[in-house]
Amino acid sequence: MKNRKKHSIALVLLLFAFLFILSGCNKTRKNVLDKMKELQPSEYKGQELSMEKVEELKTGIAEYEKEAERTIEAAEQLGVYYKLLAIQYLERSMYGPALDSIEKALFYYPENPILFHLGGVCSGRMAKTDIIGDKRNEYFRRAEEYYLRALALDSGYVDALYGLSVLYIFELDRPFDAEPSVNKILSREKHNYDAMFLLARINVFAGRIEDAVKLYEQIEEDAPSPEKQAQAAENRKMLLEGMYE
Repeated sequence: MKNRKKHSIALVLLLFAFLFILSGCNKTRKNVLDKMKELQPSEYKGQELSMEKVEELKTGIAEYEKEAERTIEAAEQLGVYYKLLAIQYLERSMYGPALDSIEKALFYYPENPILFHLGGVCSGRMAKTDIIGDKRNEYFRRAEEYYLRALALDSGYVDALYGLSVLYIFELDRPFDAEPSVNKILSREKHNYDAMFLLARINVFAGRIEDAVKLYEQIEEDAPSPEKQAQAAENRKMLLEGMYE
């Protein structure tokens, strides 16, 4: 009880020390101290706040400011730690622990689009662990929300645009919802061949076979990757032969 009482008194004195410092230009020291006396506990009325006590309070304030800075720095480092931990899990295809770490990192960095993109990747992968259960749909729903949040924070974030497009086309059977995102990628990166593959697939769904064939031809001619060239050639051939699924 005695310690609590001392703590309360210290807070009162701290408040009025600030009043004294901040109001020096407009009030005299006597007026400020008179105001302090009115608000102090009754047992402290009649006692003036000495300049020595003011200095003690200022020293205490400085110490608390340093402590606050240390706490903030520690929180920043913890957020970075969880982000790096998530990336390490991702590289090992450990999507569950990665998602847990991402959610912890978001507590510290709730407006980081990269974290939301990674959350979309992990949620989409986790959906595949539950083939027919309710968890599958829940993970896909979360993946979509993560991607959309990443894009709300950074509308031109190509990785999130691509991830959302793949989710719509291959997992949620909503290929036409992916078209705006794919077009946005290609408006920013004209030679993004992965996005061109997606657009060709959307064109097939839409019955725009000629447009799809042209895209595959362009990939086959221009893509720096032999694997992408071969895949485009195979897709074009199957499309022309009516065997494309």
